[in-house]
Amino acid sequence: METEESASACLELNGREVDGRHIRVDLATPTNDTHCSVFVGNVPFGTDEEKLRKVFESCGPIDGIRIIKDTRTGINKGFAYVKFKDSSSVLFACKKNERIEVEGRKLRIFRCRSDKSKFQTKFGGAKSQVGRNKKLLKSFQPSKRKGKNDKKKTKMRRKEKSVKRKEKARRINK
Repeated sequence: METEESASACLELNGREVDGRHIRVDLATPTNDTHCSVFVGNVPFGTDEEKLRKVFESCGPIDGIRIIKDTRTGINKGFAYVKFKDSSSVLFACKKNERIEVEGRKLRIFRCRSDKSKFQTKFGGAKSQVGRNKKLLKSFQPSKRKGKNDKKKTKMRRKEKSVKRKEKARRINK
């Protein structure tokens, strides 16, 4: 935009319906206001913004919807963000967690977090993994070689299970 007036005029068009679809107009510099946003998980891959808008309109006025898509394929990754115009709408949306179904899938709805470092350390980010990685790697390393004894033990276990199943079937049939 050439002037601030033209930019503000365009911003007023955000959320308006054009040819049956809602348009999104944003400034180039995004805001980090997460108080009015919710994370929506388990979104069906064929879902578009219009379907999500219909689902969340009952919670309150929507400022914008962003479905995260794969950059190469353009297919959505199964999650989205819904930004409301006021924070009270977030509470209504969160109360609908796993109660809303879209195309047979229950949506997971959570309030967005503003502090990424807290999220990473709480849920397994780089800071919380220091020292644990070595222990995890050791516990999940496969054995170097399967010997004949391992194969024999596996065969014996299978045989024991089949014998137990046959005995159980005989008891039931009596």
